[in-house]
Amino acid sequence: MSLLPRVATAAVILGVGLGLGQWVRGLSAWVRTAPARLGFEMMGIEIGLAALALAIAWALPGRVGDRLGLRPSTLPTGVIVALTVGTLGLSHAVDGVLKLTRSLEGSVIVGISRGLDDAAGWPFVVAFFGTAIAPAIGEELLCRGLVQRSLARWIGPAAAIVAASLFFGWLHMELVHGAVATCIGVYLGLAAWLGDSTRPAMAGHAANNLAALLGSAGVLTTRLPLAPAIALGSALAIGALVWAWRARARPPGEPRDGDPPGALQPRPESADC
Repeated sequence: MSLLPRVATAAVILGVGLGLGQWVRGLSAWVRTAPARLGFEMMGIEIGLAALALAIAWALPGRVGDRLGLRPSTLPTGVIVALTVGTLGLSHAVDGVLKLTRSLEGSVIVGISRGLDDAAGWPFVVAFFGTAIAPAIGEELLCRGLVQRSLARWIGPAAAIVAASLFFGWLHMELVHGAVATCIGVYLGLAAWLGDSTRPAMAGHAANNLAALLGSAGVLTTRLPLAPAIALGSALAIGALVWAWRARARPPGEPRDGDPPGALQPRPESADC
């Protein structure tokens, strides 16, 4: 497809996506519960971000799926599960540090958590799609997909991960929330790079936000003291990254755990290329 049709199609995708996102956000005015209002509001925003990522990827040369990192991950399933658990561990560790330093006071993180208090029934379902599923798709397509993978072609993976994570933090529009998002964004960026796919980052992002929702709803609680919680969360995150690195660093063609007999693996240097 030539440049002009690509750009025209991208403009249609963006227009439809932004329009749909605004319509979904408007649904928040018709509900009475805070979790449902927050869910519709965030869902609309994330639809717009996903449309932006898809539109730009469509307008640029190359395959849209490759540019956004939608291919299956090169990592074994067990490693992806470990990275997802590691995301939860890192988030818990960061949360512990913020509690120790009292940095959470007055943060928008507290406001979001209170807005999801005691979510149940259909408001919980709306909040689930709005705060867990939609951000994992919209923000990861834009940050770990479009931004990180595109920048990696020009400035290398390490700088691209940092830049995409800072952009991810900026999207949250508040100092403490943005700092937390940046820290977790670096981890998600590493997961996406090691697996040559945004799918591990999406899984970790969704799990992290779901855990936060369950915590606000009173379903999930942790009782570890802050110091052990920080140590355990950090260990889970680091251990998962080490396992992912070892799985990625195997020689080309060597089967990985869980692969069918005779399966060949892509070369490790193909990540984020």
